[in-house]
Amino acid sequence: MQLTVSLADMVSDAVFGEQLKSRLNEAQACWHGGAPTAAIIMLGSLLEGVLYDVALSQHRNGPAPTDHLESLINLAQEKGWLPKDVVDYAHVLRNHRNLVHPKKQFTEGYSPKDSTVRIAWNVVVATINDLAALKNPAAGATDNPDSTQDQ
Repeated sequence: MQLTVSLADMVSDAVFGEQLKSRLNEAQACWHGGAPTAAIIMLGSLLEGVLYDVALSQHRNGPAPTDHLESLINLAQEKGWLPKDVVDYAHVLRNHRNLVHPKKQFTEGYSPKDSTVRIAWNVVVATINDLAALKNPAAGATDNPDSTQDQ
């Protein structure tokens, strides 16, 4: 799956965009460096950041959105920002991202593999592409440095 927008240009704040772009690059470095758990944690963090930025930019009234990943994924579903398949996989990524807690990983007896990172990568790219279209309906394929084909 290919990222069709520049992540740094997609979010509301340029500094935050660069921070998220850095996380994307770190996730890729972890993945290719043989650290799948670290890659998944970074990708889950990136997903949270992008969803939070969009939630804030789309917020019109009532209480401000939370930065809690599960709530953000549910909000994206409620508002129709993401299709159901992406939402479902985003929840799977959220669960895997929680491997940041060593006890969770120990009690589940689970260590992610390369194929799991590939799924997580595709979930994040699909989310970013879909949310970019929401923020900028004219968004399409660009010549951006974030453009990475099937990993």
